[in-house]
Amino acid sequence: MDHQALLEKFFEYCPNGLCLCTVRRSAAGAIEEALPVAVNEAFCVHAGQPAAELIGRPLHLILRNFYLLTQKYFASLHDLGQSFTLELQLEPVHKPVTVTVFFLDEDHMMVILQDATEHQVAEAALLSIGEMWAFSLEGEGDGVWDWEIPQKTIHYSRRFKEILGISDELSDVDDFDFKDRIHPEEVERVSQSIHEHVKGLTNNYVQEHRMRSDEGSYKWVITRGKVIKRTADGRALRMIGTLTDTSERRMITEALQRSQQWLSAFFQNKTHGFGVVDRQNTLFLVNETLARMAGGPVTAIAHRKLNSIIVPVDWQTHVSRAIAAIWSGHESAARMEIRIQVPQSEPLWVECSLSPIVNSQKQVEAIAGIFTDITDRKRTAAALHLEQEKLRHSTWMLERRVQELTCLYEVVNHLEQVNVSLSEKLQAVVEAVPSAFQLPQDTCARLEVEDQVYLSRDFVAHENSRIHPFLFAKNRRGCLEVFVSSAATPPTGEIFLQEEQAFLQSVATQLVLTLEQHFTLEDNQFLSSRLRQSQKVEAMGRLTHFVADDFQGVLEQFSENLSGLKPHLAENAEASERYDRVQTVLREGSRMVRQLAFFSKNRPLEARLTDPAQLLEPILAQFQARYGKRIRFNLQSAVVAGQTTPLDRDYVILLADQLLQNAADSILHMGNVHMTLARVHLDHEADDHLPPGMYLQLQIADTGVGMDAEELTHLFEPFYSTKNHRKNAGLGLFVVLGIMKLHHGAVRVRSTPGHGTVFTCLFPEIQKN
Repeated sequence: MDHQALLEKFFEYCPNGLCLCTVRRSAAGAIEEALPVAVNEAFCVHAGQPAAELIGRPLHLILRNFYLLTQKYFASLHDLGQSFTLELQLEPVHKPVTVTVFFLDEDHMMVILQDATEHQVAEAALLSIGEMWAFSLEGEGDGVWDWEIPQKTIHYSRRFKEILGISDELSDVDDFDFKDRIHPEEVERVSQSIHEHVKGLTNNYVQEHRMRSDEGSYKWVITRGKVIKRTADGRALRMIGTLTDTSERRMITEALQRSQQWLSAFFQNKTHGFGVVDRQNTLFLVNETLARMAGGPVTAIAHRKLNSIIVPVDWQTHVSRAIAAIWSGHESAARMEIRIQVPQSEPLWVECSLSPIVNSQKQVEAIAGIFTDITDRKRTAAALHLEQEKLRHSTWMLERRVQELTCLYEVVNHLEQVNVSLSEKLQAVVEAVPSAFQLPQDTCARLEVEDQVYLSRDFVAHENSRIHPFLFAKNRRGCLEVFVSSAATPPTGEIFLQEEQAFLQSVATQLVLTLEQHFTLEDNQFLSSRLRQSQKVEAMGRLTHFVADDFQGVLEQFSENLSGLKPHLAENAEASERYDRVQTVLREGSRMVRQLAFFSKNRPLEARLTDPAQLLEPILAQFQARYGKRIRFNLQSAVVAGQTTPLDRDYVILLADQLLQNAADSILHMGNVHMTLARVHLDHEADDHLPPGMYLQLQIADTGVGMDAEELTHLFEPFYSTKNHRKNAGLGLFVVLGIMKLHHGAVRVRSTPGHGTVFTCLFPEIQKN
């Protein structure tokens, strides 16, 4: 039998349906229709029709949607022998078949049919199992992804979307979305693993990596997958996988690793000692720092009793009680300052922090202790305290001398009064004397002048409790005695330091000398006024000059001492706070010196052309640095830059300093101080008798407590102060008034209680000689 006959028999008895078709094409070459010219028996069985009804019938009537589904495949067949395979439905039996098509020449093609019913049943069963598996995984909290590989689409389950924050409205997406969500550092590794499994090189796919959520953040996940459907030649058609969120587990793992690293680093650190004790107070865990504190190696300190390395009195007073309270559960932690015994050396001061170590049943198994060396801090604090006491005493001495100046000033004022009898003057003088002492309510005075005796108002009240005269001064005109109540004195009968007693003795002597000078000047009316003023200025200037010079030395001494302590205060909050308080006292002392210097120098005005903004900006910056965020200082200048005004620079700096300090003192909590500069023109003479003309206006407004009408009446009087909450000499605004008079200007003030105060200083543009 020849080959032709064999081929005909194969065509006739082949178990697969065979159909030889002629092809009709369009003018553009596209296939429009295929007509069967020969079919075998198996093809007729699949189609359910005899060969006579199939021959010449268009193929798309036999195979439903044939051309609609195959046009893109026909376009890919360029050479003879190339083929494609797909699944279609036979009409009219609606039977699923697998169709394979290839061209024999330009006008003929062969169609091969295979029954796909069993294949679809098996695939449906497999898909059902896959869906049940996916549903089970959803219940376990894993997301599921289903990848249709030929269609390049991927389906995300509800849990998958929930993990990555994807909208539920999103259905099937392009498979590029999955790859695009993988972290850039890991996309190559994950893509390679998926590719190897799709090609059949691995049994399954598993990778841990990061995926981007819709919020933009990355989560750690584990993706697993397996190809569940392939073609006969092994090409992957469908792959199903899972997505497991491992972010929380990874965070816990990393946190545990960090905690272990931190604990190890803390145990090995060189700054803090660390030890753990059991119920017998035995140190079973000790680091090198604690061993060094106790003066021995770790092997010598470990397994010793904790009380053996602590000073006994500290153990009994602090540590043993704290440990007992922690073991009993009454305390959760304890902190104290104790001393560790060091062999052949002074005890070491440490800060000890104790805390319990509990097990899973919340039972205390051991107690951990952290020991920090604070010896240097203790020494620095003690030295700072000593210096602070010295400064406090010196500051107190300065205040006492200011009181002396106040007393002398009042005495001179009483003696200068007009239309007042001599006896009234002397009575006023003796009433003013007790105010110069630290305890005026327990002090009284007796003045005897030319056989006339004058007593202060409290003299009779203390008559039965007086001790010997504390101070006594006498001259040819009379004598002055000062008594102190025994109720205010210790058993020794002395309440003042020796240096203060000598100082107050000079007060009494000065008062008597002043009285003598007054009576001597009464003999000559012509010389009285001149000499009185001269003596007043001379006495006040001499005393003020002495006070300023004396305290300047104190400031320099403390400045040197504090500079040596500053390097030790960097990590010591308590010492730094004490240092700041000392600095505040120094600034107040410096302010007093400047106020007193204003009285002592008595120099004439030295006005020079000055840029006011350039002069005042550094002062404002100093106040801002001093008060920080509590008070905000700002400057607003309407004066043209570079425009000058005749001013005495030193006096204006002192004036601004006094007004800014006065504003800051009036602000008890948070507030603002606003300084403005402007050039104004006065058209007519005002109440303060300023002539018309151009003036530089300096205005300082604050948001402090304000003042009432009574306080405004006495505001510029010397030694008058509204600051009851802090000691104050009451000279600041008196100095301001004096400076403005030297400039032939004026100072104005307006204030309302609770709404702050505004000071306005007017400097004339043309100064008188």
